[in-house]
Amino acid sequence: MQPLITICARKGSKGLPGKNTRDFNGRPLIEWTIETAIEWGVGPIVISSDDEAVQEIFSDYMNCDVHFDERPEHLALDDTPKLEALRYVAQKSQSVLGNFDYVVDLDPTNPCRTVADLEFCRGIFEKEAPKTLISATKARKNPWFNQLRRFNNTITTAANSEQIATRRQDTKPIYDANAAIYFYDMAWLLNDSRSSPLTNYTKMYVMEDQSFCDIDTEIDFKVAEFLHREYYV
Repeated sequence: MQPLITICARKGSKGLPGKNTRDFNGRPLIEWTIETAIEWGVGPIVISSDDEAVQEIFSDYMNCDVHFDERPEHLALDDTPKLEALRYVAQKSQSVLGNFDYVVDLDPTNPCRTVADLEFCRGIFEKEAPKTLISATKARKNPWFNQLRRFNNTITTAANSEQIATRRQDTKPIYDANAAIYFYDMAWLLNDSRSSPLTNYTKMYVMEDQSFCDIDTEIDFKVAEFLHREYYV
């Protein structure tokens, strides 16, 4: 089966402007994801971006089966669903590079992944043939125990259930999507209009705890940089 690897890097982050090209442990953040994809070496890599700085970084990888697709403005808005942009680049890539069985989308805002992670996911996806696969980590907070909500000046657990756990060990298993790895069946991606990767047949790959931090804020950036340096460099 032939995968297409995509790296989608929108320019207009509001939480942390310029994060995709910001220095992260000695190199632009997006380069860690590009390098891991190249090391994996299972298929062509397409970087989709509206960012001139990302395109400049891409120019260093033109001889490594890495391609650049300029994302249209209407697919780079704050409210553009990620899957709309991904469908666009997947369809366009097929018209230029040939047919693919599935897409592996690697978000540059979580570089805490390894080739071994990707290969394990590939084995699951090709053997069990789900529509989608997403990565996650064990949740650090639980809605039945220590996640809270305020409603009419009343504080309850987020689950708002009568069956409240008094010990963390008694809670139901909960996972955080960590935005590190996504696999999509190509036919499903191109023909389904939903904006969520969750389907009636989605598999989950649970990663090590140190890969939990998807970068949205300055604090996320610092935490992720520390974890990446400690466990992945």
